Amino acid sequence: MGGPALVSTSNLLTQLHRPTLEGQEAVRLWQAGVEKWNHWISKHPLHNVSFSGVDFSGLRENGKNLSFSGYHFGDGTVSFSHVNFADGDVNFSNATFANSIVSFDEAVFGQGVVHFTDVNFGNGQVSFIETEFGRTILSFRRAEMRDLIFLPKNYGPGRINASGINVTGHAIFKLGPNCSLLRALSFRGAEFKDLLSLSGNLNFVPDLLGARSSGQISIGALRVNPRFVWNRRAWPPHLSQYSPPPIEAAEKLQRLKEIAESNKDHQSALRFSADENRALGGDQFSTCYFPY
Repeated sequence: MGGPALVSTSNLLTQLHRPTLEGQEAVRLWQAGVEKWNHWISKHPLHNVSFSGVDFSGLRENGKNLSFSGYHFGDGTVSFSHVNFADGDVNFSNATFANSIVSFDEAVFGQGVVHFTDVNFGNGQVSFIETEFGRTILSFRRAEMRDLIFLPKNYGPGRINASGINVTGHAIFKLGPNCSLLRALSFRGAEFKDLLSLSGNLNFVPDLLGARSSGQISIGALRVNPRFVWNRRAWPPHLSQYSPPPIEAAEKLQRLKEIAESNKDHQSALRFSADENRALGGDQFSTCYFPY
């Protein structure tokens, strides 16, 4: 199966030659607020927008959150590459993009909640390549887009909630060794019209309950190594002294097994089946919940 559908060369060249709202001019207009920003974009819908290289750490007045909520970004390319968002919340909820490339490549997110909830990315490609995340709660809940490429450089002890996300093209999540501290990932109720590729070595069970795909959900390169939760009242610990296992962990593993079986990936199916049996047999897996 092919990779993500990219913007055509002719369209990309056209976009590169468009005028660009960038640098301090973009920052000043953003600081003027959503109404003035959206009014300007309505008058200049074909402009590209670039915050590339902006350091927002000095723009958080008294530790305030950064808000792009409700902002419209027109029909051009949008770049937040190499941006330092620093510690604190970042809110893109209900923002709208158009049909081009949106890049968060090599951006840095610190400790806080990052909302892409209910964002409409249009018919373009969204990328998080070599992006750095700290203790970040990242939400893509009910976001809509064509292609999503998520290849972070690292991820701290945070979690990702992509429940209800709607991807009409390809979605690629590759979580490398520097993402081993990630605590949870949810695609519950998500819809993928084409390929979802999920790979990495995770210390928890990702949630694909209710996730649907008209194409393939590829998990052959996914390894799940859930951490056990000890019963601290019992020492030394023994297998019989684990807390009762949450049924949800076994349900998530069963879903992974079903996906592997539908892909005729028997090796992965056996692996997830063994993990499921361990969960039902008395071992407790760590779980995380999503308040956002």
